Amino acid sequence: MALQKLDASVEGPDTKKPTWDDHIAALFTKPFWIPEGAERDRATARWIGAMKGYMMDLKSYESVKQWAVTTYYHLRGRSMPLPGELGEKEYFPSEACELIRLWINQGMRKTTNDEIELREEEIEDIDQSEWEIPKVRKDILELTQTELDHYRMQLDDVLRAGDPDLSSPWQKLGSIHTEWCLHYQEAFLPWHRAHLLYMESLIKCPIPYWNFFAKGADEYGNPSAGIPQAFLDEVYKHPLTGLMRPNPLKYACANGGMSKAAISPSYRGEFKDIASKRYVKRDPLLTGGGTEKERREKISQVKLYQDQILNALTWPIFSQPQGLYGYPWANIQSFDPPPGDDQYPNREDFDGLFEQPHDNFHGWIGPDMADNSYTAFDPIFWSYHANVDRIFEQYIHDHQDATFSSIFPLQPFTGARADEMSLGDPRKHIYTTIGDMAKTSLALGYSIAPPVHQDCPPKIVLFGREGPTAGSKTPYVLFEGVKCTTESYTIDVYIDCPETNRLALASNKHYIGRLTRMGMGASASKGRCIKKGVTRVLNAAGAAECLAIRDDAEAVLSQVVTDVKTGETVPEEVYKKWDGFVGKLVWGAAMPQGKGRRVEKPRG
Repeated sequence: MALQKLDASVEGPDTKKPTWDDHIAALFTKPFWIPEGAERDRATARWIGAMKGYMMDLKSYESVKQWAVTTYYHLRGRSMPLPGELGEKEYFPSEACELIRLWINQGMRKTTNDEIELREEEIEDIDQSEWEIPKVRKDILELTQTELDHYRMQLDDVLRAGDPDLSSPWQKLGSIHTEWCLHYQEAFLPWHRAHLLYMESLIKCPIPYWNFFAKGADEYGNPSAGIPQAFLDEVYKHPLTGLMRPNPLKYACANGGMSKAAISPSYRGEFKDIASKRYVKRDPLLTGGGTEKERREKISQVKLYQDQILNALTWPIFSQPQGLYGYPWANIQSFDPPPGDDQYPNREDFDGLFEQPHDNFHGWIGPDMADNSYTAFDPIFWSYHANVDRIFEQYIHDHQDATFSSIFPLQPFTGARADEMSLGDPRKHIYTTIGDMAKTSLALGYSIAPPVHQDCPPKIVLFGREGPTAGSKTPYVLFEGVKCTTESYTIDVYIDCPETNRLALASNKHYIGRLTRMGMGASASKGRCIKKGVTRVLNAAGAAECLAIRDDAEAVLSQVVTDVKTGETVPEEVYKKWDGFVGKLVWGAAMPQGKGRRVEKPRG
């Protein structure tokens, strides 16, 4: 391995002939790849303290020399050090490992005065491919114009995103989600990770993510608020031909060449002509339509969804797998006998709680994104789910003891990295599994760059604060028996709210939140829908505290159920007959404190 980088990074003479005093000792006490400061000092102190438990002193030449070969392989294999507050930044980079390899092969000299004694069994050179991650998913706001236009070109040329023909790669790719997507279950996040990897295998480049979880994304006019400009531009310059082309991130053909908006009476936008109906559509309030007041209210809803994500991230259990062969019907609770209201909320899990804001964002973007049969035909779906995957990746790192139904097949994807697929093959063992997708992104051949804007920071105390709802109980709204629906609906929930004040606004103190029921469409594949139903939970602590409602009060819940397609309110006597559409207020145990979440620092 060439050492060009070492001379600029490592202190000391002649990095091709390293010694303990000049090079190796500093790797454990002053690692060059971590910026100097308190964080580095804490990291190295933790390394040294941890290894003393294994009878090894990282500050001692003799001790490190005794265990040098084993230590090298552990460092190279990234089984040590165990990441602390700096995460993967604490891993020894290839340059540091190469120094240690050369040092061992040359006899582990302490000083330059010692003679080089070549090791009889030389440790082989590091294969550079081991350190190369071919794909780096970046924040779409970070892409250079060249990178952005290359991504657009791949959607344009390889996938033919603007072609409505059902045989086009774009139509085939979108239909995978229409016919095979898994929701309301443990496989939800792993299946969508596989879907992303499959698309990347087609276009040979990473999908940029859209960070809807950024701090300030709920503030109108903030750089991180709303749909990124990359999805709004009319045209782009094709990198190879130099011609101006329709922007495929905006002008992508919807399912079958007909947008959901074209058959949705509630759509408030306009179609320029019949041909324009073939392209995906988003809520006009996100594309410059409506009044400024309406747009501000639309953007402010993001705060509610971000709070739901923060809520989900505090739960240490990923899911509750159930059924034979690891059928991952997550969050299906046993109601025989029914659990007490004070015990029930603590049995919820990350994936179910995270899927709720996931659905809400889909509905928020709409109308194509609001329907599972149409959603994957909108290019924003891919950048949206790349960010969902980023949050999933963070959860995997923060909860390395999480358990999964490892052998559950994620059809139709095949291979350990979901780079191929097979339709209808009965051999379950050929398919990508939950276990494959529960590995870290690096194990799957990609990394994720930090976001341009800092993620929404966790609250110091999320729920159960001293005040009107003080004590051991927190109010929740439970929706039991939630199942797949054909059409999409939103359920807005209020507490002690006059009928005239039922407005789904973050500023409305009576408003608890929204549950979006994403329609699965008239799909031919019904096996992917759960039969027993799952439970969804809204935390009502914020509204209860604003209204000084205690657990001994007789609070009244009210709901507004809206048909996303028609925009019409569903009468109470109608939705009460539907499974999982009626919420119930319970007071349960306060939110437990999870293991926390690292928050990326903003770019400076």
